[in-house]
Amino acid sequence: MNIFKKIFGNGFILTDIRISNIHGFNMALQHVKVHDINITIAGIISEINPKFIQYISVRPKELIPVGGDMIFISDIYEYFEDLKNFYYYISKEDSINESAFIRSYVKLIDNHIEKMGKLVDSDLYTYIDLAVLVKSNLWKVFHNIDFSNEEIANIWLQLEKDSYQTFRESIFITKYDFTNSSINPCMTLIPLTEIT
Repeated sequence: MNIFKKIFGNGFILTDIRISNIHGFNMALQHVKVHDINITIAGIISEINPKFIQYISVRPKELIPVGGDMIFISDIYEYFEDLKNFYYYISKEDSINESAFIRSYVKLIDNHIEKMGKLVDSDLYTYIDLAVLVKSNLWKVFHNIDFSNEEIANIWLQLEKDSYQTFRESIFITKYDFTNSSINPCMTLIPLTEIT
């Protein structure tokens, strides 16, 4: 039996992850069902390492280094697992609305904290990026709403603010020490509660 069908139940996952070339990009694709609607989960396969998905963060401009986008890579299966979990949680809700979206987001983060024992800031930002992707997709499909770049930035910032309040006790901030002479800085995780 397919492990995902065992976890998610029959009918939620419509296809396995498959690779397709779309407009010159190698894409990993999977289809799930949310409230009887076929939803496509997609990611561009990294040219550097085909075991990873690359994506551009939707963080607001003021949080992105000058002169470019923030491009991240994520293990294909972790990327799809997180998105499948998010879509699964919201598919169990009565309707696709703001409250259902927030409950599903909180459940996704709670599961991460339960598994890892903490929420590192970089993981939080990845979850916010994925949440904005999910919300944009669902609101387009279910409400015929296309968010503007400004609205996406505001959604991202609101999720960040709410996450810092909701998960405060579990968040760890990454601090980098560049004082040593090596190329790689020393990283330290500091509990958010010790900073604020």
